[in-house]
Amino acid sequence: MNLLIVEDNEQMRRMIVKLVRGLAAHTYECSDGVEALAAYTMHRPDWVLMDVKMKEMDGISATRQIKASYPQANIMIVTDYDDADLREAAQKAGASEYVTKENLLDVRRILGSKAELRNNRGCPRPLSRQGDEQSTEDKETPDSVETAIAAPRLKRVCGEA
Repeated sequence: MNLLIVEDNEQMRRMIVKLVRGLAAHTYECSDGVEALAAYTMHRPDWVLMDVKMKEMDGISATRQIKASYPQANIMIVTDYDDADLREAAQKAGASEYVTKENLLDVRRILGSKAELRNNRGCPRPLSRQGDEQSTEDKETPDSVETAIAAPRLKRVCGEA
């Protein structure tokens, strides 16, 4: 997964880089919304982690511009402000996630779950063809409560339901 971090506070950028280490193959950084569109165009990251309050261009405007040019862009607002109006503005601009810096660990949790879905589409491995050897771990029988609970959701995601 490739990430673009748009944050004007260098210390916070460093903290976010450390937080996503191991999830991101490449991490690109810029310090303002003005730079964000050019950086997105150049690197086409899987996710943009966008601050809101920045000097030249705020994150809501930058999100709107990126989404206008690249509707498939995934943008997560990462901000100090837990404000209902700001959340609504971010959503209208095209952000798909909103995390407060107070809950920064949520960034890693969200990206981790999105990466897992993207990498294997959340789908179980197909059953082997008749005659192929099949180990016990390949069988359809759920081996945990989590698997049993997730099975209906996985079928919907995989188009089986």
